[in-house]
Amino acid sequence: MTISNEDAREGLEELGQRFELLHRLREEPWGEVWLAADRVLNTDIALKILARTDPDWDLGQKILVREAAWALSLRHPLILGVFFLGEAEDGIYLVEEAFAGESLMGRLSRKQRFSQPEALRLLEMVSRALAFAHQRGVAHQTLNPLHILLQDDEVRVANFAAPAGADAEGRYVELKAYTPPEVLKGEDSSPAGNVFSLGVLGYRLLAGSLPYPLTFDETFPYRLEAMPVDLDEIPLPLQNLLLQCLAPEPEDRFADAGSFLSQLQRLRDLPLGGSETAWLPEETEEFQAGGRGFGPGAAGLLGTIGRAGKFCGEKLVAALGGLKSGQAPASRRLWWGLGLAGMLIVLIFLGMQLQRPAVPPEAGAPAGERQHAGPPLLEPSEPAVPAEPLPVVRPAPVVKPTPVAKPAPGPSATLASPRPAAAPPAAKHALKKERYLVFAATFPHLNQAKALSKRLHGKKYRARIIKVKVRGKTHYLVRLGPFTEKKKAEQMAKRLQAQEHLKPRVIRLKPRPPRAAAPRGGAR
Repeated sequence: MTISNEDAREGLEELGQRFELLHRLREEPWGEVWLAADRVLNTDIALKILARTDPDWDLGQKILVREAAWALSLRHPLILGVFFLGEAEDGIYLVEEAFAGESLMGRLSRKQRFSQPEALRLLEMVSRALAFAHQRGVAHQTLNPLHILLQDDEVRVANFAAPAGADAEGRYVELKAYTPPEVLKGEDSSPAGNVFSLGVLGYRLLAGSLPYPLTFDETFPYRLEAMPVDLDEIPLPLQNLLLQCLAPEPEDRFADAGSFLSQLQRLRDLPLGGSETAWLPEETEEFQAGGRGFGPGAAGLLGTIGRAGKFCGEKLVAALGGLKSGQAPASRRLWWGLGLAGMLIVLIFLGMQLQRPAVPPEAGAPAGERQHAGPPLLEPSEPAVPAEPLPVVRPAPVVKPTPVAKPAPGPSATLASPRPAAAPPAAKHALKKERYLVFAATFPHLNQAKALSKRLHGKKYRARIIKVKVRGKTHYLVRLGPFTEKKKAEQMAKRLQAQEHLKPRVIRLKPRPPRAAAPRGGAR
C-alpha cells in the first residue's frame, strides 16, 4: 500500500492539527510509517497509517488493533514501541516509537554476509526480544528480516501481529524461506515456529546464503530432506545449534527463544572454531564398520593425534617460513623446525600402529564366534558391541592305552605339550553378563539422525547412528551405550527425555554364551 503525502495530511486534518508529517520513514506490508511532530507533546513520533480505501482494509484494521493490544504487554527496549491506536474518518493509525532505522532486508540487499561478531550480536538481540514476548504468550506471526529494524547499533523487532504479505514476498522472494513448515501447512505461528525462523536468520547472517534452495511452483518453497548448503561456512558449535532450529518437526526444535538464547550465550563463551573437549567428532556408521577394531579410547587417541599432527604441521610451516624470511636466528629456527618435524613423524608412527587390527580371531574358531568389528545388530537378543575374547583354556593331555595317529599339520602342531590353564575368574565374566543400550530415537532421514547425534556429542554423550530396514524402508537409529548397569542406562534415558524431549527406550542385551575352547590337537 502506498500513501501520498497529501492523502496522509487529509486524513490527519480532523485530529486538530496535532500532528505534522515530516517525511516517510519506511513502507511496511500493512501501512506506511511516517515521522511526525506531535505539537501538543512537542516531540517526534512515528505514525503508521492505513487508509480506508485500501483493498485489504478489513484485514488490515484487525491486524493494527491486535498490534496495539499486544503492545500493552510487550514493553521492551528491543521491541518497537506502540503507544496508541487512533481512528480517523479516512483511516486508522498507530502512534509508534520514532525509530528511523531501515529493515534488515534492506541491509541484506547491500551486504550479503555479516561478520561473525556482528551476526552473533544481532542474532542474540533478536532472540532476547522474542524470548521476552514468548514469556508473555506472544509469538511473532511472521519473523523475517523485513520486521527487524536497524539503526546504527540499535535493533528493534516490529510488527508482531502482521501475517505474511503477498506483496512483500513478491518483492523479496527469500522471505518465503523464513516461514516454518507447519505454518505453510496451515497451522498457527508458535514459539517453536519463531525458533525455525531464527535458525534461518542465523544461517543467512553467518553463511551469507539460505540453508535450503528455494523452489518455485510448489507447495513448499524449500525442501528439508537434504542437509543445508554451505554448512562448512559456519563454526561447528553453531552448526549444531542451527540444525536443531531447522528441524522439520516443532517438537524437535528448541521450545522457545529463551531456550535458544541460553544455548547461544553458552556457545559464545567457547572458541567459535570448535572446542576440543565439548565438541567430539561424530562416530558414524562408516567409521564403526571400518574393520579396524578401534575402541572408544583408540578413536579418541587417534583424534588427538590428528589434531596434534595438524598443530605440529602448522608450526613446522611457520618455522620454515620464518627461516626463509630471516625473522629469527637461523640456528634457532632450524632446531625448531627439526624438532617439530620429529614430533610429527612420531605421531604419524603412533597413528599407524593404532590402525593395525586388534587381536586377530583364531583360525579354528567358527566364523559366527569371531570378534565382530562392524555395526552392532539391533535385535535385543544379540549384543550390539564386540564380545570380549575369553581366555583360551588348554586341555590337559589325555593318556591313551594305544598309540594314535599324529594330528594333521597345523598351527598347533609346533606347540609343546599343553599345560593345564587356570579356570577363568568367574567374577570377571559375571560383570559382563548384563549390558544395556538406550535407543534415543529413530528417523526416516539421515540428516535428522546426524543432527541429534551432533547435539549429543556436544553434550559429551557417546552416540552412534545405525542404519536399519523395517518392512523394506530404511531408518536411522541413534543409540547410546552399552551400559554395564541398568541404573545408568535409565538415568541416561531420563536425561534425554528432559533435555531433548525424546522418548528413549532401554534395551537389555542377552549375554552371549561363553564359547568352548577348541582342542589344540584336533580330533583324535
